Amino acid sequence: MELPALHAAWKFAPALAAGNSVTLKPAEQSPYTALRIAELAVEAGIPAGVFNVLSGYGETAGQALGRHMDVDCLAFTGSTGVAAGIFSNAGQVCNAGSRVVVQDGIKDKLLEKVVEKAREIVVGDPFDAATKMGPLVSAEQYERVLSYMETGLEQGATIATGGGKLNEETGGYYVAPTIFDNVNNDMRIAREEIFGPVLSVISVKDAEEAVKVPNDTDFGMMPRKSFHDAKHLFPQSIFSEMLLETLKSSVDEAVLRCPLRRPV
Repeated sequence: MELPALHAAWKFAPALAAGNSVTLKPAEQSPYTALRIAELAVEAGIPAGVFNVLSGYGETAGQALGRHMDVDCLAFTGSTGVAAGIFSNAGQVCNAGSRVVVQDGIKDKLLEKVVEKAREIVVGDPFDAATKMGPLVSAEQYERVLSYMETGLEQGATIATGGGKLNEETGGYYVAPTIFDNVNNDMRIAREEIFGPVLSVISVKDAEEAVKVPNDTDFGMMPRKSFHDAKHLFPQSIFSEMLLETLKSSVDEAVLRCPLRRPV
């Protein structure tokens, strides 16, 4: 799971503050963060049984927690199967910028600069101070990301940089920072969450298409916009639509919202 301490704290902190007892079920790929938080909770004097950690797999521990009749409220972060740059944390971030939608007149110039930056990224041991990008979290995710790279090529995209494994001799799940060019919005690499260091560059002809492409998706996305003069580039009607779509699509985690129980 990405940012395991932060995502957990968003949920258990307000629940505890409202006087509730909490059971935290961390992702099976990153349980140690939650266990360390539990140790800190004990040190802080939180009474036994108020903050609990239940490690295990989603289909067993998670399902048991979700079906238990004594659980009054569930909050979770996950994929649809559960209900600051693309290369940060090896792309394993829910709001990673995995698509660049750029006007075709400046696409080549922008792509050149982005490729240059990607090739400067040092991939290696996260404990090495020189490392800028570490490995993927698991063998399963490693194969998933590599599979998406193959799919991108099969569907007609081209690789501007990266596109494969790195540091295989270490036994780690390292992949190269990868940028795809000639991507259209019908391709899987543009429509699905890869959750890896893979960037798709999609060119558009004008402002209207620049709004249409990001919104043509089955998911709620986290958009970022960069332009020199928004009023000049976008008519007011289109710019207003962009702002509205930003508000509507900025929720990037599945949370079952229900009122927290106040202490009696």
